Amino acid sequence: MQMPIAEVLDRLSILRLKMTYIGERHLLDEYMACCDMVDTEIRLGKVSAFVALNGALRLYEVNRQIWNLEAALKSGKEKGVPLAEIGKRAIKIRDWNRARVTIKSEIVELTKQGYKDVKQNHLSARDK
Repeated sequence: MQMPIAEVLDRLSILRLKMTYIGERHLLDEYMACCDMVDTEIRLGKVSAFVALNGALRLYEVNRQIWNLEAALKSGKEKGVPLAEIGKRAIKIRDWNRARVTIKSEIVELTKQGYKDVKQNHLSARDK
């Protein structure tokens, strides 16, 4: 099954983070397969190189922010950190995830591939 380009770009950014931060080099084959999917979509004219590159860069930055916030919590660095601060980090993660969903929805709109992620009665759908 072919993944929509927004999902492929999101997956690429997450694979890149895993390979960079935790050295999961075994994911290189999957990373290259995702690169090939993007290249094919561009060559077939289903997505412009600009949309693919812009989306990839934006998703990487958002996922990097989420990664860093979650890593601090998962690594045990939260010991001694007040619960209020942990809550603030969780809210930042939610906000970055909202940005991630927005970027993916913009890519869906531009490429007409996949579905927009619509949140109803969900914390990530609410304004700050």
